[in-house]
Amino acid sequence: MLLYLIRHAHAETAASDKLRPLSPAGQQAVRRLVAGLTAAGVFRPVAVWHSPMRRARETAELLVAGSGHGPMPVMEVEGLLPEDDPSDIVPRLWHCSHNLAVVGHEPFLSLLATFLVTGRVAPTVFAMDKGAALCLERPEDDRPTSRWRCRWHVVPELFPPVS
Repeated sequence: MLLYLIRHAHAETAASDKLRPLSPAGQQAVRRLVAGLTAAGVFRPVAVWHSPMRRARETAELLVAGSGHGPMPVMEVEGLLPEDDPSDIVPRLWHCSHNLAVVGHEPFLSLLATFLVTGRVAPTVFAMDKGAALCLERPEDDRPTSRWRCRWHVVPELFPPVS
């Protein structure tokens, strides 16, 4: 199982935090990211989870629209907010049998990735820039104490601009 952790892209600053939409630059960054990942053949989620915040939902929707994999479930999931404890979502990830994309926020995503890879949350070993994507692979032995492996970690700027 592959887990794609994706931080929402740049958002507008005028609205209240939960309602902030992606900025035009943020929308372009997500399109660039998904185009690059899809062209490389390395982004194959079966479902996408996102936090309740608008910018995460919009990022998730753009990822699905640009992936070319057809319709897939896009679900708002509790426990993905910036201040949430990443260990609370880990049991759900272990029970997931398909490739999954999770769109969220900092510091949650860096803490979750660090926990899955190292078994602890501090010090963090990943920095998730806005619009960044990190792919982790669940170990084959499927024991909750096993450590996930990092396959790749990219930012939109690594890919060519899209029109």
